[in-house]
Amino acid sequence: QSSTTPAPAPSPAPSAAPKQVTVPDVSGVVEAKAKKQLEQLGLKVSVATAADDLPAGVVVRSSPDAGAAVDPGSTVRITVSQGRVAATPQQTTAQIMLKDYSGVALQAATDDLQRQGVSVAVAYQATRLQPSGYVVQTQPAAGSYLAPGGRVTLIVAR
Repeated sequence: QSSTTPAPAPSPAPSAAPKQVTVPDVSGVVEAKAKKQLEQLGLKVSVATAADDLPAGVVVRSSPDAGAAVDPGSTVRITVSQGRVAATPQQTTAQIMLKDYSGVALQAATDDLQRQGVSVAVAYQATRLQPSGYVVQTQPAAGSYLAPGGRVTLIVAR
């Protein structure tokens, strides 16, 4: 009876964190091409639509923004233009469409909103999505309609 002791299995190399990928700039690109570009980098894509001056079907913006480093498999939300949308009774010409202030300095965003007659509240969030003092997102979300005198909360990186 000869027993052979199996050689110890080589210990697996410590698994390194997945290499992050940079979100490409897909604004101005047709939706299908933008999705393909993001998926080729191993990213998932979710799509939202918004009224915009760009032609229907063209990407207006992405979240996270172009240039952001994200883990493979992360979801990138692209906002695709519906083209100009005719005003409905709830969206009279007096209403203001809230633009995307992400990546804009707090003071510049506040000044712009106040010029449009919108009151501004500020909330801070610990994040690496934007440098400290820059807008991460707004509430209500970009693309929403506000009546003059409406209120917007700027979520600002801390």
